[in-house]
Amino acid sequence: MLCTSGWEITHPNCLLQCLSSAASNHCPLLVDCVSRPPGARRFHFERFWPKLDGFHHVVSEAWNFGHLDPDPYRRIVARLKVTARRLQSWSARTIGNVSLQLKVAREIIARLDAAQDFRPLSHDEAWLRRKLKCSYLGLASLERSIARQRVRLAWLRGDDVAVSYLKIHASHRKQRTAITSLQVGGLIVTSHDAMAEAAFHHISGVLGTTEAREFSIDQSLLRQYASPLDDLDEPFSEEEIWRAVKCLPSSKAPGPDGFTAEFLPAKQDIYDAFNKFYTANGRGFQKLNQALLTLLPERADAAVLSDYRPISLIHLIAKLFAKVLSLRLAPKLGAMVSTNQSAFIVGRCIHDNFLLVQ
Repeated sequence: MLCTSGWEITHPNCLLQCLSSAASNHCPLLVDCVSRPPGARRFHFERFWPKLDGFHHVVSEAWNFGHLDPDPYRRIVARLKVTARRLQSWSARTIGNVSLQLKVAREIIARLDAAQDFRPLSHDEAWLRRKLKCSYLGLASLERSIARQRVRLAWLRGDDVAVSYLKIHASHRKQRTAITSLQVGGLIVTSHDAMAEAAFHHISGVLGTTEAREFSIDQSLLRQYASPLDDLDEPFSEEEIWRAVKCLPSSKAPGPDGFTAEFLPAKQDIYDAFNKFYTANGRGFQKLNQALLTLLPERADAAVLSDYRPISLIHLIAKLFAKVLSLRLAPKLGAMVSTNQSAFIVGRCIHDNFLLVQ
């Protein structure tokens, strides 16, 4: 099927499917443009929010709102929930529907331009036209920032890319990950509940399963490390935590909390959580140890659940825990991992294998 880019932007949720050829040699194509009812929209932190006036004031008020829970895990989760609600309300009041505002601005400017051909504009009309043009430039930049975050193209540099390209690419990305049917056993299921149940049973059978082993390995006898590893068990410091914060990748898919690395809560709350984490006190940790499993197709004609690769989107604070631990371990890997492993270690290169073979 051929279509223009404008039609594709107008119908971002269209679905093209091949029907059964039956007795004919030709296969009919079905183009479904019926809009699906939107599901429960989760909170997503927008990257451009910190650049707007009033953002830090809203976050400060939301973070200090309500009763302070003595447990640092529950306190962070409660504050993140309140902050998410306040940010959504603030964004709706301050920004609103960017696409609708752009359409209204274009329409009014077009009418003023048409009136200017027949008569001079009044002082108020000329002021409104200038004001709308300035607002339009700001809204267009905001629309481009939102589209870039939806596309998630790490190789894309600069802001000179067309917004239409970003919207089309975001639509393709959404369609590529959409699951319309699954083959379960010998049946094809298409309802959402049936596919969700099949995915739940499939992943539950894969995760957490162990096999009995006939032998065990004493790793302490395999290799004696040249450098001591006692400093890996030292308490966490504030400098270490915030060095890991700066190393967190930005614009990554958020977990259940909806926050990305661009948003960072108060330092003292995170430091208290790390102190409790250091004491191995797991009470309340399930609040931060939640994750979302997303299925990504590994092949274009994915039909069964084994054709999909599950990825885990974890909580922002859990990401920070893992990042601090990995930064502690990274300087020790050179002494812990044998020189035969020439890749994925800082200071080593996989091309050294070719020199070894020669």
